[in-house]
Amino acid sequence: MSSGSRSKSFLEVMERLADVIKGQILSPPRGDDALSSRGGLRIQNNGTVTDNVNDALIPVFPLRLESNLVSFEMKLDEVLQCRNDRNVDIIFLRDMEQFPKLQISNHDAKKMYRGGRKDPNFFVMEFDVASCFENPPAGAKKGDILRFTFDDRANFGFNLKINFSGMQAKSAIPFTHPRTNLYFALQFNFRDLYCMPDFDFEDTLNPVSSLRDVSTVVQFLYRAGIKHEDCNICAQSLPLDVLFPCGHTMCRHCTSKITTHCPYCNTRIHSVKNMSAIAKRCQFPGCGCDMMQTIALPCCCLVGCMKACKEYHEETCPVCKQPVSVFSYCFR
Repeated sequence: MSSGSRSKSFLEVMERLADVIKGQILSPPRGDDALSSRGGLRIQNNGTVTDNVNDALIPVFPLRLESNLVSFEMKLDEVLQCRNDRNVDIIFLRDMEQFPKLQISNHDAKKMYRGGRKDPNFFVMEFDVASCFENPPAGAKKGDILRFTFDDRANFGFNLKINFSGMQAKSAIPFTHPRTNLYFALQFNFRDLYCMPDFDFEDTLNPVSSLRDVSTVVQFLYRAGIKHEDCNICAQSLPLDVLFPCGHTMCRHCTSKITTHCPYCNTRIHSVKNMSAIAKRCQFPGCGCDMMQTIALPCCCLVGCMKACKEYHEETCPVCKQPVSVFSYCFR
């Protein structure tokens, strides 16, 4: 398979993911369906997990469109606590000609446009995200993911890391207001929202969404056809490098772009090792499926699926028979 066809397949799957999320927003699950989501996959009545991509449940945060602002209904600190990390992941549900700006305020968008600006304590900071990149993106495509990482500064503001389509940027958001009770919003161009050639009211309501759990997206990619022979970042090369200590994998080209932290889990990277053995099917006893998700550390063998791994109690790698300290879920 050529690298070009792999890239196209990956983009098609991401567009499909955007459609699934849009469908969930327009027709949210109710009753038992809403309560039966584990890790973003639908649990059927008999307790089995469906492999049908169209049945996937991708956990997202509720967002509100008010004028040209798309904002969280929760405070920024609450969003970060729900994620259990310092990341906010935005997925574009349709093409946008212009890149959105980031806005931080002590009022949510609804209050801001309904008299909040008259509050003497009101403040808002607008941040041009595109200008932070060495090659500023002109717009965004359906299925693109924009990640913001908010690192606390000593007193006020944030150190901000931004990832988009393989590009990384860093900046700072200084302000003289406390970090508590802040709201996150994206500011869009009015033309992008309301002046589309084929105006669709549903598209206007849902230009973007925010992912609660990136691991469910990786599971979606796998079930949609992005298999273990493709790097989950570029979808163009074999993921033969293993990051330590987290155990996530990617191709040599993408590894060369990493500075200090894993792009999947944000763990500080101590070292990178080559994958020593690549099994085509699960090597855990009694399995044999093709869900190659687990890396044995420190030997770096790709050994099998997570389900069979949980039932494996030996202290040696089933591929090379070397001692194993931990089996890591490599998000492949």
